[in-house]
Amino acid sequence: DGVYEMAEVQPQYPGGVSALISDISRNMKYPKEAHDKGTEGRVIVQFVVDKEGAVRNIKVIRSIPGLDEEAVRVIKAMPKWIPGKQDGKNVSVKYTIPLTFKLDGPKGSNTETESSSKEYNIVEEQPHFIGGQNKMLEFFASNLKYPASAQKAGIQGKVIVQFTVGKEGEIYSAKV
Repeated sequence: DGVYEMAEVQPQYPGGVSALISDISRNMKYPKEAHDKGTEGRVIVQFVVDKEGAVRNIKVIRSIPGLDEEAVRVIKAMPKWIPGKQDGKNVSVKYTIPLTFKLDGPKGSNTETESSSKEYNIVEEQPHFIGGQNKMLEFFASNLKYPASAQKAGIQGKVIVQFTVGKEGEIYSAKV
């Protein structure tokens, strides 16, 4: 009856990832005070999708003052999800979503060159690892090296890495 970090079948937003992105972008409102101050950034929110698909235990794990409340509001407004499954049974699963708040540049600043190299936070079709999620997990399993010093010290945990996928599939600007 515990909460899984990862399940055999992960919870799914009704309509899939594209519906999730669309609903978040449609529902998210830039807080006026944060807009006026020029506050931007990525708020990371973690929550549990329970056995019935309800979103609960919402918490901000990467905070940006002035933006957190709106991020939590958007997550609270989500409909029920399709629950995760383990051994064929519905289970509660932890889920993490980054919500990016980015102000538009000055009016009239979009030249053709700027728009062709523009980075998007939300797109109609998200980039994906060639071969799918299983190939990505295989890649990590064969390339990730657990530092001996961390093993000796008993250090373990989750590392979240943010990066940009370029037009040709290249990865750059990676940061923890």
